[in-house]
Amino acid sequence: MINMKKTASLLLILLLMITVCGCSNNTKIYNRLSENNNLSAPEETGESTDSSVAGELTIYTFGTEPQLKYLANKYMQVHPNVVINIVNADHDSETEMIAKLTSGEAGDIIDLEKIDMYKYSGSGLFENLYKYMNDDPDWNEDDYYTNIFKAMEIDDRLLGMPYSFTYTTARFNKTLLNELGYNTDEINEIDCYGIYDIYLKAMRESHYGENIKLSDWAMFDVEIGTFFNPVTDVCDFEGFEKYLSISKEIDAHKIGFTTFSNNPYIDDLTLTENQILKCIYPSPADMNIRQFKFQNDLNSLPVTVIDSDGNIPFTVTQGPYAISSRSAYKDLAWDFLKYCVSDIDYKSKMSRGMDFAGFCINRNTNAQFYDRINVNNTEGLFDDLDAFVDRLSVYSFYNDAGEAIRKEVDKYLRGQNDEIITAENCRKIAEKYMGE
Repeated sequence: MINMKKTASLLLILLLMITVCGCSNNTKIYNRLSENNNLSAPEETGESTDSSVAGELTIYTFGTEPQLKYLANKYMQVHPNVVINIVNADHDSETEMIAKLTSGEAGDIIDLEKIDMYKYSGSGLFENLYKYMNDDPDWNEDDYYTNIFKAMEIDDRLLGMPYSFTYTTARFNKTLLNELGYNTDEINEIDCYGIYDIYLKAMRESHYGENIKLSDWAMFDVEIGTFFNPVTDVCDFEGFEKYLSISKEIDAHKIGFTTFSNNPYIDDLTLTENQILKCIYPSPADMNIRQFKFQNDLNSLPVTVIDSDGNIPFTVTQGPYAISSRSAYKDLAWDFLKYCVSDIDYKSKMSRGMDFAGFCINRNTNAQFYDRINVNNTEGLFDDLDAFVDRLSVYSFYNDAGEAIRKEVDKYLRGQNDEIITAENCRKIAEKYMGE
């Protein structure tokens, strides 16, 4: 399916997933930074200190990201009687993490990046963050993308706070598309089957023929929700064999991962002449040339990738962070999470090279981003961004069955099973998971 502004026929292909992870051993952050901490102290921003807040928080995270370190230090500057410990649990398995959560060893705030929220949603291990939002007079939901919270709900509960999120965009070779007869000014959105149609047309009609190339075919995270999504109670693998078949054909023509240029704001991810498409997770800067197309004289054409049901799936790029039900400092943990997603000290954070991967959950923080980059023709841009982000409705998250299905698809792409056996194996995995 291809959605255009006027007519239909779209383009693009795959995606280079960029995961930003910090590398750190178990790290303890004190009010005054140790000499071994490579993160300089936050700049003074005029915030008054509050000695009435006291306690010690431990955060278990899979990879300590610079933003989290920075905000922990900033929070402790404002609250001198608070100590925050950050523990890198990157080598812990899910089973080990659940054992630590159950015993209370995992502390107060837990990164859910590698924990199956759906499977453990009824375990009582995680607090419902809606309770804290509703009880906090300083929480203003209008400052946040509440549709993201809504999509992350399990049984009307929000178990994790996302710091930032993103979706998939595909970048097509605009020159090649024009040669194939597409009106690139009208292309707006595309799904994997629309991408496949473009690919076939390029194979048949371009002078590159069989030499047409793509970057890694990574549509799995976009399309899997149409077949299996435990949160939305989807478990229907009709048509999965077709998806597998086109994935294998395109996979045979991939050229591997792409790299970014040194320009973080306008990056055309240089397309070679015979490369029809690349996909990435965009940062807010990418919106300037992707969604709203101003100053877009580059050869790459950015287009939003949708699933075949017409939804725009998103993933959380940092977090989500949960509050442990075993925590002795639940209110303090909530206050810190709220601090992290507020728009405080944004420009100071950015000046330290800590740009976020994707869009911050706080609308005001994204608005400041557009003020910061100071590009031409930005009037109304943030309103357009706001309206676009409000369409994100399907959360693509880590779960055990999804990872098992991914492995089955990988085996199929390596030729170990055919599409019929693979589809049947995936269906059994999903049904077993949903029945547990």
